[in-house]
Amino acid sequence: MATIFHYDWDPDKAAANLAKHKVSFHDARTGFEDPLALTIPDTDNAHVEERWITIGASSRKGLLLGVHTHMEMSEDTITQIGRAHV
Repeated sequence: MATIFHYDWDPDKAAANLAKHKVSFHDARTGFEDPLALTIPDTDNAHVEERWITIGASSRKGLLLGVHTHMEMSEDTITQIGRAHV
């Protein structure tokens, strides 16, 4: 049985991210839901809070790289998302 995640984000961060990276947090969800997505710990920011980096294919924007936190077992807070340059 698949886990269903709830995604949350700050509206001001979402607007700033859309302006800077041209990717909405709404579109970003599909990158996180990619069954082949890869998630690793963000060790560069471990001293601030537990963050994760996920790279996955979105349904409309291609390959995305996202930074997020795990609030609970089934909830992620997206902090930043952009197109992955490969």
